[in-house]
Amino acid sequence: MPKIWSAYRFIAISAALSVSPVSAEQQRQSVPLPPPFAQGVVSVDPQLQGRWINLEEGTRGLIIIPIMLNGQRLMAMLDTGVPTITVDADWATRHGIEYQAYEKVGSMGGGRSVQIGIAPMASLQIAGVHQTGGTIEVGDLKPLSSTAGVPIDALVGADFLSAYAITLDFDNHRIRFQPSGSPRPAGSIVPIQPRDNGQRFITKLMVGTRLLSPVMIDTGDNGSLTITHDAWTKSNAPLRMTNIASVGFNGDVFLSDIGRLDGVQFGNQRFDKVPVMFEQIPLDRGDEARIGMKLLDRFNVFLDMGQRVMVLSPRSTAPTPDPVTMSGIQGSWSDTGLQIAHVMKGSPAEVVGLHPGERICAIDGAKVTADKQSPLKKWGLGPAGKVVSLTMCDGRTLPITLREFY
Repeated sequence: MPKIWSAYRFIAISAALSVSPVSAEQQRQSVPLPPPFAQGVVSVDPQLQGRWINLEEGTRGLIIIPIMLNGQRLMAMLDTGVPTITVDADWATRHGIEYQAYEKVGSMGGGRSVQIGIAPMASLQIAGVHQTGGTIEVGDLKPLSSTAGVPIDALVGADFLSAYAITLDFDNHRIRFQPSGSPRPAGSIVPIQPRDNGQRFITKLMVGTRLLSPVMIDTGDNGSLTITHDAWTKSNAPLRMTNIASVGFNGDVFLSDIGRLDGVQFGNQRFDKVPVMFEQIPLDRGDEARIGMKLLDRFNVFLDMGQRVMVLSPRSTAPTPDPVTMSGIQGSWSDTGLQIAHVMKGSPAEVVGLHPGERICAIDGAKVTADKQSPLKKWGLGPAGKVVSLTMCDGRTLPITLREFY
């Protein structure tokens, strides 16, 4: 069975007053490295290893820290869903990194393929770990920066992350890397396994009465849970579903089924109303589900692939749940109105007959603008039962009653 590697992520079209998970990825067949590209030499500074590193603020749940590449500082996302270091193509060009075409990856949702490059590197430093020589991959990471709300210049993949004991202290917004086998904190123990020579983090979870396995742990996914359609049809858990539009790196738009799920059991924890996305094709063939950061960040997390263990420790402050749209409109805001890109299935917007391509010029009499701080941005968050007046740009006025629909 050929190995499938996830290379990059998708960005959801900005949902009107909802936060959409960014959980779909692209897939590719593994390709051998060209002969000139060799592995690097790694050394560890014991005085730096184990120090706490502050996480970047305002990243919508993604783990972003500073690293050094060829003596230059860049911001990198820690991503157990990709195999190795990947650098943004624009950043590489600006800093004199010459790369060659390596392979093309095809996108989920039936999209066009995207070119991946490869380049030699002089040096890499992450926390107290220093590498001389070796290889990086190069690709367009601009959509990830848009998703996170901050620049992302690189991805740090599972090959690096599997070599250390990693503590994610979300209470204090920091991370540290320690030698594998370091003392673990108290908490709920979740067994994990490596796959593809440490380039995947795998575990199990229960949905209803069904065990899903294998399940990828994906720190580059800022959703909660993604399940394949085949695995879902064999589960008996209750769910109300709708759909959401997403945009791939290649610009293609596709629809994904989403919902909120009760009875998810992970470790010895049970979760209800877990946001879930469904995909036809898993990132790795045979996977049944993928766990993202919105499920993990309910805890402080300790990951040690060398010891095959993850520990979920209680947080002192619970994270704020993502808002859930009660209107069902996805679209883009500008000074000319809210342009509807997608109307979610079963939503109040669908009930009143709204369609993609239409524009809303005013909400409860207030003009729609591009202002990101406008209170209008929250109009679709409820409360349930509230009637909102939408003035369409074609002159129609439509009342819409907000409610939970998934």
